[in-house]
Amino acid sequence: MIHKKIDKETARGLKVLRKRIEASKVPSSRLDEQILIASWNIREFGRRGRTEKTIHYIAEILSYFDLIALQELRADLRDLARVMNILGSYWKVVFSDVTEGRRGNEERIAYLYDKRAVDFTGLAAEAVAPPVVQRINGKRQVLPSEQFWRTPYIASFRAGTFEFVLISVHVQWGTLASREEELGQIADWVEKRRQSKFVEDKDIILMGDFNIPKKGDRFYQAITRHKLVAPGVFLGNPGSNLTRDAVYDQIFYYPQHTGSVFTNQGGVVDFYAGNHQALFAGMSKEDTSMAETKEAPVPAEKPAAQPLARGWPFGGSMDWFDEMDRAFGNIWSPRGFFRTSLGKGLEGAVWAPALETCEKEGQFVVRADLPGLRREDVNVEVEEDRVVIRGERKEEKEEKKGRYFRSERAYGAFYRIVPLPEGALAETAKANFKDGVLEVTVPLAPAVKKGTRRIDIAG
Repeated sequence: MIHKKIDKETARGLKVLRKRIEASKVPSSRLDEQILIASWNIREFGRRGRTEKTIHYIAEILSYFDLIALQELRADLRDLARVMNILGSYWKVVFSDVTEGRRGNEERIAYLYDKRAVDFTGLAAEAVAPPVVQRINGKRQVLPSEQFWRTPYIASFRAGTFEFVLISVHVQWGTLASREEELGQIADWVEKRRQSKFVEDKDIILMGDFNIPKKGDRFYQAITRHKLVAPGVFLGNPGSNLTRDAVYDQIFYYPQHTGSVFTNQGGVVDFYAGNHQALFAGMSKEDTSMAETKEAPVPAEKPAAQPLARGWPFGGSMDWFDEMDRAFGNIWSPRGFFRTSLGKGLEGAVWAPALETCEKEGQFVVRADLPGLRREDVNVEVEEDRVVIRGERKEEKEEKKGRYFRSERAYGAFYRIVPLPEGALAETAKANFKDGVLEVTVPLAPAVKKGTRRIDIAG
């Protein structure tokens, strides 16, 4: 990410912002070790153009995560394009269509992701409440049901070999009764999808702006009535609204499917930190909930907006590996995805191949130690900006003892990503496998030499 052509005031604000993000203890994003996800309702994002300073602030916050669900993205996508331009070419976005009408508020939901860490795997859909079947005058009638105010958005992703589905929502404020009903309707829809025999991936993560004031209240109970749970680390965290007293923004999951994937780190990125003037001089705190639009802010749908980003990392750095191993047994960590679904015992053996990278004689070289593997066990893909190495190690162990014979087989998948440097000529890459060592070479374009030359002046 590069902040180009910024004024002194924006530069000072970015320094303040970075210190506040660091104070929120957001873990560093590390390839092959962890990914960080977040949910952020950026109020009225796209309805009115943000100032250039605010666009840089938004991009800076987003850059600390690998995958972010955005709510309240409006029909006009120009501000989103400005943010993406600052984030750079590694960042991609998948977004829904506009939910029209007064209730829909012309909103979209989007997923921003860093493709070096996360792959979009093709599923992108909007959730529709099923029809209602009734008997009217003795006849079976299929009637349309009350739809969600803003259509939930579903997308599938992969990090390493772990595939998962995100569902993001922006629940209505409305009346207390209608909000509770919609939360229950969403919980029912997600549960029905989870139980469907045609759904392959049950690693479902539900996230977004739920408009839930307090943990344990009637609204919280409505969304969790089918045993969705929030991360334990969120239970003691402050709220995600300006006054820090409401838990509007949440992340939920099914522990029986996805529980072993997460670390117990997470929280709220408080970039106001009790002093918004350092970022938005001369503005009231309430006005900054619009992230400083060029026009006067529009009243929020509810008393306080939620400009804070709630995030939760999947996995963790290898420093936390031993602690997680004790908690969950045998695990495998392609990018900090602590999972038990690979099986127990030998099937869950931990293995992350050692990698070495260097530049040598005009080439970028990647070496991976893969002892015990054959060439056909390894797959190498070279994309425009990265090398992806994946495969599977199989081991067999036999033991004879008296009248008993014991045979075990171990299977361990691996997946590594290596970003390519600028100037790498991916289309001419080559790979060689010999004696358990894989070597991938990617030619580098000659550096352009910068210099000066004298120009004759005519006249």
